[in-house]
Parts: sequence; structure tokens; C-alpha cells
Amino acid sequence: MEIEIIKQAVSEYYYIPLDILLHPTRKRKIVQARQTAMYFANKITKRSSSYIGQRIGQKDHATVLHAYKTINNLLDTDKDYFLEHNELYLIIKDKIEQYNKKRSEESKNINNNKKYRHNKLISNMNRRKHYKNKTS
Repeated sequence: MEIEIIKQAVSEYYYIPLDILLHPTRKRKIVQARQTAMYFANKITKRSSSYIGQRIGQKDHATVLHAYKTINNLLDTDKDYFLEHNELYLIIKDKIEQYNKKRSEESKNINNNKKYRHNKLISNMNRRKHYKNKTS
């Protein structure tokens, strides 16, 4: 899910529709945005380069590695891109954090619901035992 969040955040940040970001075009603006998404996916997730490439534009692992090197070079040489990159990184980290927090809360709700049902079941079983003992 993190890769989906990264793709969406990059798409929104650069005002490029998601389908265009993933489309096999070689327009510089779109290629750079796609490479940025691959870079973040490589940095943030624990997924393989092959997996990242498949999720971002149906590319192979070599394309992901090339994107990583290209973005590293840009970060070293282009101060404006460096600032954009850091801003986008904070946005992505925040979105992933929000997603994980929401998932954690949903998981707690599910567990609480299971506990409630379990306790209710035990309570009903105890009532039945108590009722049987009274009638015997």
C-alpha cells in the first residue's frame, strides 16, 4: 500500500494524472516524476526493485536502479529539486503515517469487537450453566 500512497502523492505534487505518470512516455517532466516515485519507493519500502518497477509503470528492476541513481545525482546538483524532494518526502511520510494510524485504529476496533463477542459468548454460556444448575 505504501507504493500506492507514494504514486498518488507524487502525482498530486507534480499535477500529473496517475495514469499519465504510469504511462510509458519519455517526456522529461513525467519521467522525472516517475523516477522520483521509484526513488521514494526504493527508499521507504522494503520491496525489491522488480516489485517496485512492476507497480510503477510496468518497468524492470534496472529501470528502478537507474531512477535511483538519477535522482541521487539530481539531489547533489539541483538545489531547487532538492527542496522539492524534501517537501515531497515529508508529504509522503505524513500520508503513510496517517494510513498506518488508521489501519491500527481499525485493527483495534476489530480486536475489541472480537473480545466483546467472546465475552458475550462466555457470559451466555455461564448463564446457561447457572440456569441448568437451578432447574436440576
